[in-house]
Amino acid sequence: METSATQAWAIFYLNLMFSSIEEERRLEVIQKCYWPLLRVIEETGFPSGISMAGYTLSEIGRLDPAWIAALKNLMERGLVEFIAAGQFQIIGPLVPNAVNRANYRLGNTTYRNILNQVPKLVLVNEQCFSNSMIDHYIDAGYQGFIMDWDNIQLANPGLNPLWRHAPQIAVSASGRLLPVLWDQSIAFQKFQRFVHGLDSQDLYDEWLNRYLQAKPAAISIYCNDVEIFDFRPGRFVNEPIHTGPSEWIAIGKLLSSYLHNSQLKCVLPHKLLTNCNAKPETALKLTTAAMPIPTKKQEHYNVLRWAVSGRDNIHINSRCLALARALDDSKLTEEPHWEELCYLYASDFRTHITERRWQSYLQRLASFESRWIKPNAYNQ
Repeated sequence: METSATQAWAIFYLNLMFSSIEEERRLEVIQKCYWPLLRVIEETGFPSGISMAGYTLSEIGRLDPAWIAALKNLMERGLVEFIAAGQFQIIGPLVPNAVNRANYRLGNTTYRNILNQVPKLVLVNEQCFSNSMIDHYIDAGYQGFIMDWDNIQLANPGLNPLWRHAPQIAVSASGRLLPVLWDQSIAFQKFQRFVHGLDSQDLYDEWLNRYLQAKPAAISIYCNDVEIFDFRPGRFVNEPIHTGPSEWIAIGKLLSSYLHNSQLKCVLPHKLLTNCNAKPETALKLTTAAMPIPTKKQEHYNVLRWAVSGRDNIHINSRCLALARALDDSKLTEEPHWEELCYLYASDFRTHITERRWQSYLQRLASFESRWIKPNAYNQ
């Protein structure tokens, strides 16, 4: 690197399919969360990654076209880098290969149609990773992916902790190679705690300064949801309602502090790839037999959340699998059929889904089944 400053970067993830948000509140989310995000980036000048699935991008365009125009303006000015996430937020390790291929193919089509580009980087959905996903990222044309370091290290306790400070080369299940950029669960939770008023500025600065003492090559300041700022999705009964000053004021304060910190150089995420000094011969396998599917946040937060919990995940996953096999066997290439299946596989139907959205989902699932599944097929 030409400078000893630590490269600081951030990615803000947008998701209008957020499980506990009713559809009629989506415009409210755009107004309270998505517009303030663009404003704070423009006002501070902090270069930021913005990631969302193609579906969310399309929905924003339908509900508020001016937001898309503002996003594209910031991208043209080099203040925003768009990060891929597929057409829908799908937990890749839980779905068939054909579904993953369709999801990234459809997402890229949406990105081209709306943004006139395919992103360089892809964010691992819900940071729920398996080695096979790297092959899908490569096939979709991405130059690197973003994954949580903290839980990769839990899966591989022998990894050199210094590797978290810079991109590494990861090896796929088939032996192919792709750079990985590291975000960190602890970092985004520290960011959230400060913005939500749970930690003081002094406590946050103490953590950041301690991290910077080792003069790391890079640090991920934030890589998580946007819908939790100035808005509460309502996932939990005891979730506090935000009534104080705008949390975007605190976010702007943090972003400005990074820009004025002489120890930091704030960059767009893809800039880290230019400083990837890792060699192919030292490529890392990111999973182990003991932890084949690392996931973000705490150790207990794992893939079973989308596999067997929710309202009835075993049942709907089984039905979606039958649909995936039917479509794959049909050799049908029409994208609307694959897009509907990807929609039905979306992760937000498998967590804190509201009752109204759950009933709507079941109706849509049954409607699609009527076209593809023979009567009594589940009993054969």
